[in-house]
Amino acid sequence: MATPAFETSPPQIARIQRALQYIEENLDQQLTVDNLAELSCWSRWQFQRVFDRETGMSVAQYVRGIRLSTAAKLLLTTKLRQLDIALNCGFESEISFNRSFRKEYGCPPGKYRKRGEFQGLRQPLSLSRPDRLKPELPPKLLQVKIETRPATKLYGVCGHIDGLFSETPNYDQKVPEIWTKLARCVPIDAFCHFDNIGVINLNAEEATSNLPYWACFKNPAEDLCSLLQCVEIPEQTYAVIPYRGHVKNVDKTLEWFLCNWLPESGYKGENGYELEVYGRNFDPQCADAYMEYWMPVSSADSSIRF
Repeated sequence: MATPAFETSPPQIARIQRALQYIEENLDQQLTVDNLAELSCWSRWQFQRVFDRETGMSVAQYVRGIRLSTAAKLLLTTKLRQLDIALNCGFESEISFNRSFRKEYGCPPGKYRKRGEFQGLRQPLSLSRPDRLKPELPPKLLQVKIETRPATKLYGVCGHIDGLFSETPNYDQKVPEIWTKLARCVPIDAFCHFDNIGVINLNAEEATSNLPYWACFKNPAEDLCSLLQCVEIPEQTYAVIPYRGHVKNVDKTLEWFLCNWLPESGYKGENGYELEVYGRNFDPQCADAYMEYWMPVSSADSSIRF
């Protein structure tokens, strides 16, 4: 991974980035709050407070998550012994590794490896920067996850959009129109009871314009299914990009993901179905709304199969 551009970050984020890079490069070493605070030129209390504010998690939570995610990836992509993986990722013994892994993923490492599916692989925090067109947007530290999502059926209505990289993008206008079309077909309280998911079909080669877009519910009531189209989404491995803020600015996070994060990540983008996972009671007018964008990916190493 490329070295973060510390000099262009706000001071507090630059210091946190320095600690994040050290953690990533030294997972097999003892990582203490005192050492990381010293590296960041803060007191222990100051470092923990700023780290929690900027990342949304404690230092211990972050280190534990990265260690376990790295171990999970090694289980799926190498033939290393579990003991070697445990030690390489900073666990004192195979017993402590097994205990932590089971608590995180709900199964022992051997079963996870045998299942062969990526689940909850947290990538190191990365700095998402707004582009020059929206300099008023502050940079954010985001943690992308890698997830294998099983095949599923969604139910909704379809329209067409011109995407982010189209010559004439119109998604900011068309997407709300398609959701309004769905709202006319179903009782309004359906949006409160079922997960709301947008689906973009990117299976056409080099497609950027006239893309099929579905506004969908997941697992709606049986009486609603007959009113809506069924969209079958195959099993796929995704990079999951979290976003918090007004939906009008999500395109800047996606640009960062595609142009900055993805090329340096060890993964590559794939054709398939992109998902906008909004959850229930999502308010598109809220300045602090939360959603996730699921991008189909595969390993950049062609010898590794998901």
